[in-house]
Amino acid sequence: MHSNLRKRTIRLAAANPRLRPVLLPLLASGRVAKAFPNSDALKKYLKDHPGANPKNHSVSKSDGHGSAPEAPKKSWKEHLVGLKDSVTKAIADAPKEVQKFIQDPEHRQKVFSSMGAALKASPGKIAKSALHSVKHLKEEYTHAGKGLLTIAKGNKPSKEERKALISVGIGIGVAALSAATAGTGAAVVFGGTLGKNTLAHMALSAVHAIGGDAFTAYEGFHLVEGLVHLVASDHSNRTAEEKAEAAMQAYSEIVVKAVQKQLEKGMTDEDMVKALNEGK
Repeated sequence: MHSNLRKRTIRLAAANPRLRPVLLPLLASGRVAKAFPNSDALKKYLKDHPGANPKNHSVSKSDGHGSAPEAPKKSWKEHLVGLKDSVTKAIADAPKEVQKFIQDPEHRQKVFSSMGAALKASPGKIAKSALHSVKHLKEEYTHAGKGLLTIAKGNKPSKEERKALISVGIGIGVAALSAATAGTGAAVVFGGTLGKNTLAHMALSAVHAIGGDAFTAYEGFHLVEGLVHLVASDHSNRTAEEKAEAAMQAYSEIVVKAVQKQLEKGMTDEDMVKALNEGK
């Protein structure tokens, strides 16, 4: 009843500006009942408002420890409802190590942490190796390099160049993540289709973090910061091809750093479900 009275008083004050000089002090004084989420919040309020009557206020129902109970987390049985039938079957048939990685968020984060440590230990070496792994994408690799030079000069890359940057960036990200599994004991987790889908999702997230929302807007492309000094201020006699290759090396290093941040961030169960459903 007291809580309803307070709500009515607030609505009355909002609807009647002339009554606010009378109603607002009443609300502030604590003479109109107020419900608090826990006893600590109530104690603080009474301390800050000496004139408030403790009998007029209450603590909302809680879990008995002074705080409102959190909404229960979804179990994996509940998450399974949102998975494709083919994915659900693949999880059931997967090795126990893979199932644990998918279903246990704490274990998953430990795996990601060990991978992040591997990346941090030798980022330059991994970036160089990852870049080499995508050079077979000759046409996309060329367009990506030209796109980086375009951006470095302060111009807008073409649609073809942006698509190439996404594709090549994802390839670099996946290669870097795969390299990070070496020596961590996680190789078995990412060897199958489910694990590869997870790596692809994480690489895509890293590339989007660099380039904005799917590189649809030039304004969202943040690579320029790492490339301007490398290319635009280059007064050497290097050819356009040599400059493009230097830009690609810088891009690979930027992608690896973004991947490392994604590993630190980890993946929620919801992210995992999305990643698995996105796979082929």
